[in-house]
Amino acid sequence: MPRKIQDTTKDYLINVPLPQHAASYTVISHKSIMDYALTELTAQGFTIVDEYYRATHDGQIAQGVYKLNYAKDTELSLMFAWSNSYNKQVRFRCVVGGFINDNGTVMVTGELGAYARKHTGTADQDTIDNMKDQLVNAHMYYDMLLDAKNAMKKITLSTRKKAELLGILFSDISILTTEQASIVKQQIEKPSYYYSGGADTLWAFYNHVTVALQQSHPRTWMEDQRLLHWFIESEFDLINSVVEEETTEELVVTKDPLTNNYGQPENQLNLLTEIENNPIVDTLEPNPEDHEMFSLEATNEEPETIMEEEILDPIQERLNNFTQDLEDDENTSELINSEEEDDSTEELEEDLDIVEEPSQEIEEAEVEVSNDSDFDMITDDDEDDFSFDF
Repeated sequence: MPRKIQDTTKDYLINVPLPQHAASYTVISHKSIMDYALTELTAQGFTIVDEYYRATHDGQIAQGVYKLNYAKDTELSLMFAWSNSYNKQVRFRCVVGGFINDNGTVMVTGELGAYARKHTGTADQDTIDNMKDQLVNAHMYYDMLLDAKNAMKKITLSTRKKAELLGILFSDISILTTEQASIVKQQIEKPSYYYSGGADTLWAFYNHVTVALQQSHPRTWMEDQRLLHWFIESEFDLINSVVEEETTEELVVTKDPLTNNYGQPENQLNLLTEIENNPIVDTLEPNPEDHEMFSLEATNEEPETIMEEEILDPIQERLNNFTQDLEDDENTSELINSEEEDDSTEELEEDLDIVEEPSQEIEEAEVEVSNDSDFDMITDDDEDDFSFDF
């Protein structure tokens, strides 16, 4: 049964005996790597806040992780890591990455920020030179990882998608053992740590995997970390999503609000834009008389005092005229109404006279009939006396 990898100390790794190999093999000791790293980190202005070491039982394969004092984000600090061996199973590797403060795991870029070197020839001097190159660009690598972290927080995963990703990491890319896959599953169901953004984000899933990768062998640990980030970055196109987001934010900040069309058709004039492009210019010449009352010339003479009567008298006069006009209109209206009433009365009286005249004629006719003695009433006996000859 293989022995489990244990955490170890700096002193233990320093005291591991150096290997005895052929003359072509250049020994890069664990101690020399620690010394080189400390020197270059200090030269670049970094300080080691925490250091972590893991190794095989005999110290032949070892790894070191340094958490540095640089951070733009409370969740992510700058990290420098290395791995080395005395038995030719692992090339020397060093990498700049991110240290996840929530769970003590790391992020490693998928393509950049890593260096590997065989233990031959001038390997020791090449190690120093490449450490310098790594640390000079440390800020750039850190910013790339920080952007990737923020992008992962915005991606939500379903239960099925988590299972799909876990299966690919286990059976296709093969960076997880059976034990590590079980750890990821347990972390999904019952997380040991809280991650901002939510339990169902890609960022939370990423952390579940990095927790499991803490159990990786020092021989494969750094490569497993690199492959994890490469797979997630490629699967969700994190680089392009970050670029698109930055471009959108830049356009929103720099766009002139006067050019906004506010949903109008493109061929319709924008009032604000037209006012800006065609400012109104007053071409009328000012009339000096319009300003005499309110403007004072810059002279040494005392300004004239505008009397209240000079302003109110014209107004009062106009008011009086207006009142007189109203009164005249009322008198005219009353006269017209009176004449109309007189005409109506006369017409009514004439009509009454016409009605009364026939009544008098009827009375006179009745009197004449009553006085005519020659008119006899026709009786029934006289009816037979009437005959007509045809």
